[in-house]
Amino acid sequence: DEDRRTPVVLRPNEKTAMLGDMREYLKGLQEIFAALAKGDMTAVAARAQSLGTISIFQTYLMFPTVSAVRFRELSALVHEDFEAIAADASANRSPNATLEKLSLTMKHCVSCHDSFRLREAAHSQ
Repeated sequence: DEDRRTPVVLRPNEKTAMLGDMREYLKGLQEIFAALAKGDMTAVAARAQSLGTISIFQTYLMFPTVSAVRFRELSALVHEDFEAIAADASANRSPNATLEKLSLTMKHCVSCHDSFRLREAAHSQ
């Protein structure tokens, strides 16, 4: 099966950084779910806040194509989602309210992964 997702072309170091950020999001989600299971909204807020500080806009796009810009827009939504989750958890909202927000965040993640793939730029000699 051919991968029909839209490529987002990055330099090797940009791709490495981007994949590292994605792993951090995944690890953070696991930690948030564990904290929710314990009802520890303070831990939820702290971890969500740390994930909200990951900013895709710090990464310069080598090829600012329409697809790359859309990719960054989806990444920005995830960034904003985690900031909202942190604010809600800090205000001692219910774990269920946080789960609803996490569900929306995961929809953004799935949409991005369904739509895009990272590709390294060809090296020019």
